[in-house]
Amino acid sequence: MSGDDPAREAFAGAEVCLIVTDETALPWSASRFPVPEPGRILVPVTAMAAGTTAHTLRELETIAPPPDISGDSSPADTLRPPAICFRPSDFADVPGETVAGLLERLVAGFDRRQHDSNFRAVVFEDLSQRERPELTRHVPSRARRLLDVGCGAGGSSAALRSRAKGLWVTGIEKDSESAALARGSLDRVIEGDAPRILEDLAREGERFDAFLFADVLEHLEHPVESLSRARALAARASILVASVPNAGHLSLVRDLVLGRFDPVPDGLADAGHLRWFTKGSLAEALEEAGWRLVSIEPWAGAPAPQAGEFLARLSALPGLDRASLTTSRWIAVAVPAVARSEEAVTVTARTDHPITRSPDHLILRIAYLLESTEVSGGVKVVLQQAEALARRGHRAAVVSPGAQPGWFAMSRARFERSSFRESRELAEADIRVATFWTTVAPAIDGARGPVFHLCQGYEGAFSFYAHRREEIEAAYGASTRKLAVSKALASKLEDLGFGPVENVGQTFDGRDFFPAPESRAVSGRVPAVLLVGPYEADVKGIGIGLEGLRIWRERGGVFRLRRVSTHALSTEEKVAALADEYHHGLSPQRMPFAYRASDIFLGPNRPEEGFGLPVLEALACGLPCLLSDTPGHREIAGEAAWYFPDGDPEGLAAALPGVVTGEARARARVEGPRAASRFDAARVAANLESAFERALTDGSAPAA
Repeated sequence: MSGDDPAREAFAGAEVCLIVTDETALPWSASRFPVPEPGRILVPVTAMAAGTTAHTLRELETIAPPPDISGDSSPADTLRPPAICFRPSDFADVPGETVAGLLERLVAGFDRRQHDSNFRAVVFEDLSQRERPELTRHVPSRARRLLDVGCGAGGSSAALRSRAKGLWVTGIEKDSESAALARGSLDRVIEGDAPRILEDLAREGERFDAFLFADVLEHLEHPVESLSRARALAARASILVASVPNAGHLSLVRDLVLGRFDPVPDGLADAGHLRWFTKGSLAEALEEAGWRLVSIEPWAGAPAPQAGEFLARLSALPGLDRASLTTSRWIAVAVPAVARSEEAVTVTARTDHPITRSPDHLILRIAYLLESTEVSGGVKVVLQQAEALARRGHRAAVVSPGAQPGWFAMSRARFERSSFRESRELAEADIRVATFWTTVAPAIDGARGPVFHLCQGYEGAFSFYAHRREEIEAAYGASTRKLAVSKALASKLEDLGFGPVENVGQTFDGRDFFPAPESRAVSGRVPAVLLVGPYEADVKGIGIGLEGLRIWRERGGVFRLRRVSTHALSTEEKVAALADEYHHGLSPQRMPFAYRASDIFLGPNRPEEGFGLPVLEALACGLPCLLSDTPGHREIAGEAAWYFPDGDPEGLAAALPGVVTGEARARARVEGPRAASRFDAARVAANLESAFERALTDGSAPAA
């Protein structure tokens, strides 16, 4: 219910109501539901007596309540109770009164209050309202610009500000009430979601030399992404201090052993936690986000009840981590990771500003120009390349007039939403990479270093670009260095006179793509055929695939067709009426499940397709793949797939029966993942890095 709801309607028909007035409070009854005496308002007693501590609901339940103080409240009982229990029928209606108004009236009635030791409540402390010395002691006195992410009421950063003359503190806080409190003591408080605000601050050109993440990472859907965005805001010699509740604490472990896990309003088992951290996973998150760990120290906090007894029972367990069990929070201190030596070198052949060199490679500023960020295999490849280069220590960025893709988590690379002409990342880039023929001209315009053209297919061969073929040929003929994602595509472009072209290979992150359990492959079940791609793009060969399936069905073939496309169902496909399922705009996160729910992957792509990423994903999932016999498919799948003559529906129909056998499934489960494992982002990043360094250091002109 809402506080603005009419009270009469909200409580109509209720005999007894229990209302929690403080969202940080946890009220409960020890043995029975609390029932006030007629005309009285029941308020809870303190859950824990002085000197006792509990971290979970189960521990709270085991602590003896304070002495029974049932009866009238004392004259000193003037605070707003965290919860109240009352009979609505005992209190006369006031015309037009809201729920909030009724509660205020009841809370003000001190003479009607009643206590019952059976009705308890604990109010969790808001740690952000006071300084946390275990965190603030790590922030150096030299810091001049502090960013407190998830500042809450701002207690810690306000204490730092009061002691350090000249320290400017910016806070980020999602909760409006906490943000209002923080505004009274910090220089600037920005209300909203941390990931978005961090991106906005980067766009504004902000820099900070100290960062505080106090018990906030566990509340973020993508903590690594936020840490990475903070890294983009880090000035030289900056420091980051982060604390997280320990998922390996004795209280949580003991509850799990006893079959309990009860979310509470705050603390170790906070209901708002989206992520759970141990010492190791905190270190991994910081490293992945581009921070170098300086230290991780335990903070014990208050001891758990009967901790000694539980630890004694576990003492014989091999490898027991007593330190983790007795740690309430892990506190990490980190500095920006710099994949470079302290020595900078100046490369003058192709750029006019210093570029830093690591022991292994130059550290480059690389900007990809992306026309659209809509879901597609080509966009995914660009984002994966940028991420892989960022993992090698480069400042890799993707620039697009489109919104940052929510379907792809960017944890290392930067994303700048901007027109190409006004882009800051492009202006500062050592290397620019055009990713589509329309981005070649803006990549060349104003470039102060080499310009590359990443080719994933030759658009000039696509029928739906026939009316723009001259423009496409001009873009490919421009003074850029050509990169291709496959050997077959590189050869084709060189045959067309657009060489030289360097094959850097295809990126692939196979962590989510793996075979379905073997038990799924039950003989006798109607096989599901998966066909991926838009019908409208003739290079995908969808029309050929549909015709081949129609012929097979006429010959007695039995199957279910599962279609996945970025486009809505076309009129032509509606007329064909072959698809049993049609998934329009299926998110990349759901694609692995689509593969594992299918029995055959059909890839009728034409030779003009540069590299069919779905083929690679299907192979990794152990699906039998029936592919058109093209140089590109042979390069990807080799002997791990089955083939039919390119562009031949009759040949496709003839080959299908050989792919639905148990023998084919068994072979695909072994050979498919093996073939897919040859492709990885790290190898491509190394190839790209080599190409970029040669362009910067050899002094030669770009390929014509």
